[in-house]
Amino acid sequence: VLGASWAAGLRADRQLRASLLQQARVVAASICPDQVAALTGTSADLGSASYVHFKERLAGIRAALPNCRFAYLMARRPDGTVVFLVDNEPDDSPDCSPPGQIYTNATAQLRSVLAEGRATLEGPHEDPWGTWISALVPVGVFDRGRPVLLGLDVDAHRWKWIAASKAAVPAGLGAIAIALGLLAAELYASRRAMRARQAELEASESRYAELAEQSRTIVWEVDSQGLY
Repeated sequence: VLGASWAAGLRADRQLRASLLQQARVVAASICPDQVAALTGTSADLGSASYVHFKERLAGIRAALPNCRFAYLMARRPDGTVVFLVDNEPDDSPDCSPPGQIYTNATAQLRSVLAEGRATLEGPHEDPWGTWISALVPVGVFDRGRPVLLGLDVDAHRWKWIAASKAAVPAGLGAIAIALGLLAAELYASRRAMRARQAELEASESRYAELAEQSRTIVWEVDSQGLY
């Protein structure tokens, strides 16, 4: 049962990771490179048409993906610094990352996306906002000289519950299958034992009949009135 639960949990985790990465790919493919190129990654972006567009767009993505906590665009400056361009949070939110904010917790995987342009899914990893499973996908402006990525973050604790809930049904079915298998094995063993016992009784009866036929002993019964 434990083995079935463990296997179901791994399978659910892989499926969730593949799904999140695919969702990020679809969103990244729909982003207009010209609008991203208009972002400077500085406070000058605040209120600009491109900035407002992506604020609304990322907020909509976050609403459409209820398990996603943060959706954002990041860029790498020529000196290698990783900064936020825009995220889904309102500008007055304490969780908002304003344009140009340096992301000091950039992992090797995140930097590799910005360096090589290959999508990846990382985590669990920690930063000042929490512990996350993150889909990181390069956007269309990657070939224009400034690496940019789209990130989608799912809370790692929530992720565990989602994976557990998805694994519960197959794990339960696996446990039932194991239980039925054990029951079938027990019934089979019981039937074999009954057949063996029946064979012993038949052999014993046969030996008794054979001895009775060869014996000269007279056997009779007397009832309560003394009659034969």
